[in-house]
Formats: sequence, C-alpha cells, structure tokens
Amino acid sequence: KAKAQAQKRWQDLAEAENQLGQIAVAQDAFGEALPHFQNVLSLNKSNNAPDGVISAFNSLSMTCNTMGDTLMANLYSLQAGQFALENGYFNTEPPAENAENLNYQWAGNGDQATNYQTALTPNTTKLQKFNLEASEGLARSYESTGRLDSALLNYKTARSIEKGMLEDRITTLEAALTENKELNAQLDRVNWRIGNRQEELRRQKFISLFLGLILLVLLGSGFMVLRSYRSRQRAHQQLALKSLRSQMNPHFIFNSLNSVNSYIAKNDPRAANKYLSEFARLMRGVLENSEQEFIPLQTEIQILELYLGLEHLRFQDRFDYEFNVSNELDRDSILIPPMLVQPYIENAVWHGLRYKKEKGKLSVSIFPQEQALLIEICDDGIGRKRSAELKTHNQNQQQSTGLKNTAARLDLINTLYNQQLKINIEDLDPEAADVGTRVEIKLMLSENSLA
Repeated sequence: KAKAQAQKRWQDLAEAENQLGQIAVAQDAFGEALPHFQNVLSLNKSNNAPDGVISAFNSLSMTCNTMGDTLMANLYSLQAGQFALENGYFNTEPPAENAENLNYQWAGNGDQATNYQTALTPNTTKLQKFNLEASEGLARSYESTGRLDSALLNYKTARSIEKGMLEDRITTLEAALTENKELNAQLDRVNWRIGNRQEELRRQKFISLFLGLILLVLLGSGFMVLRSYRSRQRAHQQLALKSLRSQMNPHFIFNSLNSVNSYIAKNDPRAANKYLSEFARLMRGVLENSEQEFIPLQTEIQILELYLGLEHLRFQDRFDYEFNVSNELDRDSILIPPMLVQPYIENAVWHGLRYKKEKGKLSVSIFPQEQALLIEICDDGIGRKRSAELKTHNQNQQQSTGLKNTAARLDLINTLYNQQLKINIEDLDPEAADVGTRVEIKLMLSENSLA
C-alpha cells in the first residue's frame, strides 16, 4: 500500500510539472517551461517509466525547436530515439532522420554536441547504423562551425563503425558462403545417392519388366498348350462317345434277324414282313441319332417304344410291358443322350424276364422329380443273382461289355457337358422267389423344361 501511495505521489508530481511546463509554453515563456520538462524527465527516469521519459524528451525537443535552438531540439529528439531503441520500442532499424537532423545549423553550441557524443552507447549490431549516421551528423556539424579536430574525430569514428559493419557483413557472407558450400556438398552427396538409387530403380524396373515379359510369354505358352491339350482331349472324348453311341448290342441285331428267319421258316410272311419293317424303322432311327450328342426326349421315347415293340413280338409269351410318361414334361425341349435307356431295357428282357416261368411284366416310367428327370425301368424277372447263375460264358462277357460301354458313356457325358447323370440298380425284393430289378436313371433339368 505504501509503495502504491509513493508511486502515485511521484506520478502526481510529474503530472504537475508537465502541466506547469505546458502553461509556460502556452504563454510563450519557453525558458520557464524547460526546467519543468527537465523535472518530468528526471522523475520518470528515477521511477523507470519509459513512456514518461520519451514523452519528456519529445516535450523538450519541441520547446527548443520553438525557441529556435535546433541543435538542442535535435539532441533531445535523438536521445528520445536512443532511449526508445534501448528499451525495445523499435523492432527493426532506428529512424535515421534524427541523426540527419544534425545537419541543421550548429548555432555555435559545441559543448552540447560534446555532451551528446558522450551519451552514445557502444556499438552493437542493432545500433551500428544509428551510431554511424549520428557520428557523420556530428562530424558535419563540427566541420560547419570550424571545429575540424572534432569533425575529424567523428569522421574516423564513423569510418570505424562503417568498417566494423563491413567486417560484420563480410563475416556473415563468409559464413553464409561456407554454409552454402557445405549445403552444396550435402546436396551433391544427396544427388549422387539419388542418381545411384534412380539407376538402381531403373535396373530393377528393367529386370522386373523383363521377368514380367518372360512370365507373360510362359503363361501365354502354357495357356495355349493347355488349351490345345484340352481341345485334343475333348476331341478324343467326343470321338470315343460317338463310337460308344454308335454301338448297339449285336446280340439284339442277331436275334432280330433270327426272328425274321423264324417267321419265314414258319411260312408266316406277314409277321416276318411286319417285324422286318419295324426293325428297319428302328435301325434307321438309331443310325440317324448316332450322329447327335443329345436328342429330344420325345425322339428317345419313340425309339424305345419301337424297340420294346420288337422285343415283345419276339417274347410276347414271356412278358407284357407298359410305357408311362408324365404329362408335366415338355418332351420336345428336354434333351437326353441317345440310346441311354435301351441297354437297361434289353438287360431286363434278356436276363430277367426271358427266364421267368410265368409271364412277367416290364414297366418304363419317365417323370420329373424336383429339378431332375427320372427314368425308371422295373421288371419282375428272376433278378441279377439268379440270372448270373443261368448265363453262359459268352452271355456274361456280352453283358459285361454292354454295361462297361454304358458306364464309359456316362462318364464322358458328365465330363464333356458338365452333366449330373446318375444311375442306380437295385433288387426289388431280395426275399422273393422272383426278385425283380429296378434301374433308376437321373438327369438334372432346367426350370423351363417342365410343361
């Protein structure tokens, strides 16, 4: 509290002195104003008030200038600038016009000039330019009043300051040059490393492109070889399928011709002619379809009906048959491999029903099951086990070849056309005397194959 009161007292005193000085200036009593402003300057300096000090210097400078004492006006102005610079009021260079004002008329006051000269601070980096211009101004002022020794001394001081500034500049430039050389050296090393790296990257890129080209050629060659291999393999498979497809059991053909011969021997030309005519239709259909990989279901049904009709003419005292085809099927749009069902019907007749004591029955059913076509061939013949016991060696060999060819056809069809043909053969009733056999052929259908 006491400190605050003391500060207020000197501030009030300084304000009072300043008011008195301003009143004297207003009354043109400039000589009386100067002591008041000197007291303001002293109070602000004593209490470390930079703003008050600068304001007091400016008041003294303006009062002296009004009185016509330009030398003192300039000195007070320079001291204000010097004080402001020392207390951080200038961020860059001090104003040069204060020093240039010393070029004004000297007014014969050499003692005041000497007093100002002793007030100059030692040279610092920040004050060099200001002191240089102040020394040159003092030298010109001394020279104008005839005080040549003092003028020479200030010129030497100015040159010394200028030399120091030049040396500092040279030192700065040399340091910058040295730093620049080092930077250039570093840049050269970096460029060298970059050049080497770029060269290495170019080599790696060339090697990568070369290896990529080789890999591309190898891949292309491998693709062509694989494509050629698959093409040849497919051609071989298609040829094998065509060969198997064109085969019809010679046992059936031989017996069909024997049946014709039997009708002729019995002097029954009408029956022989009818049989031969139906047989010719069957052979024509088989030969025509042997060139096709797939035929409509309706065409296959017609061929099977012809075949069963011929077999029934020959063994009509051995079995009856029925043909059941679902009306849900679109017979013309569903495609199946030709002569796929015939070998299983032939087996049912020749190895199941022919040896049965009483008359048997054969049924062929074709119907949809979920998304598949199911062909079911059922007979109530003697069964596979009993049939195998009754067969001769030649008959066993013929059946083995026929079933083997059929199995080979199925494998090729599934492989070539991505089909899912499945065949299942089972006994109807293993405990019964006449066991019977059921064959199921399953072929997947598309959704638009149903009527």
